[in-house]
Amino acid sequence: MDLDAVLARHPAVRYCLDWSEQQHHLAGPLGTALADRLFALDWVRRTDRRRVVRITEAGRENLPGRWGCPVIGTSRPSSAVR
Repeated sequence: MDLDAVLARHPAVRYCLDWSEQQHHLAGPLGTALADRLFALDWVRRTDRRRVVRITEAGRENLPGRWGCPVIGTSRPSSAVR
């Protein structure tokens, strides 16, 4: 990610409470850049529901080791997610 470009536009992180799960999440330019990178790596994919993503098998394998992010709900993905 080009952090200089991300940080030059706006504050890097914005306080945001997810409306559906009532959990805080990363928002703002840094959150957008991170999401774009995860989509590009095919670690997450969009679903047919607005604002919902699924972690792919590649994401399940790489997120914990590379970024130290635990993957919650580690059951096998459905065939639509693979």
